[in-house]
Amino acid sequence: MIIEKLYHSDSEFVVIATELVNKNALTSSQLIEIASNLPNGVLATQFLRADLVAGPIYLMAVAQNALNAWRGNYAHSRSLSVEIVVYASAQRQISNALQELGVENMPESVALVAIGENESNTVEHVSAIINWVGHERHPLFEQSKERFEQIKKHFGITDIEIQAIAESESLSARFDALTRCLVNKVSLVAFET
Repeated sequence: MIIEKLYHSDSEFVVIATELVNKNALTSSQLIEIASNLPNGVLATQFLRADLVAGPIYLMAVAQNALNAWRGNYAHSRSLSVEIVVYASAQRQISNALQELGVENMPESVALVAIGENESNTVEHVSAIINWVGHERHPLFEQSKERFEQIKKHFGITDIEIQAIAESESLSARFDALTRCLVNKVSLVAFET
């Protein structure tokens, strides 16, 4: 579980991101139901396809952009949870975003993003979700050549873009470059409003 603080204007928020193994074989409907029950102090909970998540930095960029849009009155949706999936997909069409990055029926694993105003309530909420779903995957968003290629292809990132910013040809350096490309794509969604 990664916990970070985000800021908008003079307000502080907590963001939690993790990857969960769906040990209890929950369906997408069950996951949506879990995510929609927000306790006091938790503003949003969203499950995403884990296989298309480049890592925690990408999810933090998604959360920051979604929060900025939501609090800045240029959101694409009426819900911060939906705004998260819009930015995660790097496009502004809600139906396409949900189709592309929303969880399919009984996924093996899911990415989870939660945003709250109160850290202890948000951590408690995420801990309960972890118990309902199964357990956290370790390491989170494990880097593999297959995952790299899948994310690169899905988001239309070219080898030229990766090579331009990768510090080396190692998988770790290439994932870092991929993540930076994705963060850029996520940020551009705000300009497409």
